[in-house]
Amino acid sequence: MTISPLDMLLMNYAAGSLSQQESLLVAAHLALNAEARRKVSRYEAMGGRLMCETEPAKVRDECLNATLARIEKAPASPMQQKAAPCASPDLHIPEAIYALISGFCLSDPRQWSNVTRGFATMSLRLCPAPTQKRLRLVKLEPRSAAPPHSHPGTEVTVVLQGSFSDQTGKYRKGDIIIISDPRLVHQPTASDEGCVCLTLTEAPLRFQDPFQRFMNAFWRV
Repeated sequence: MTISPLDMLLMNYAAGSLSQQESLLVAAHLALNAEARRKVSRYEAMGGRLMCETEPAKVRDECLNATLARIEKAPASPMQQKAAPCASPDLHIPEAIYALISGFCLSDPRQWSNVTRGFATMSLRLCPAPTQKRLRLVKLEPRSAAPPHSHPGTEVTVVLQGSFSDQTGKYRKGDIIIISDPRLVHQPTASDEGCVCLTLTEAPLRFQDPFQRFMNAFWRV
């Protein structure tokens, strides 16, 4: 049986094996997509059955006390350090998604950085540890398009508001798109209502236009 990249992502989420960035991205997808929530519920039930059927492993008597001591010493997560905001700012994303993002981020997302006309991004910092993967919000104004580009690494995108289309199809609010082919060159174009997405990339975009490739050395988009 072949398992799709999306199903594998949802399975790993149900198993609790994703990174903090990946977990936030999938949580946003689940908040907007009922079918994805049903899938995760099934995967969690499957995991529970497997745990019940697995032969228990013997552990040392002091294991529980050592585990509880580590939990007590663990630093508070960003979600514990601050309350979720009562209302979202003018980011054009659902309030529940903004509360989810700002609850996990070290600072509230508020300021867009323009890349090209009609195309802006906002980096999201979840933890101080350095990582090559970048989580960000991406905004396309109505009927605007991102420059044609490819992805040296995998890109996972969740549509939070509006819709966009590219060479692979049309994607609406709640959809998730996984691009892992470095040969694919696409140009997302927003609908009449514009589009806001949450994306996780393993490497900067590879623009096709020579001038944009030069500027990418400074933008690191």
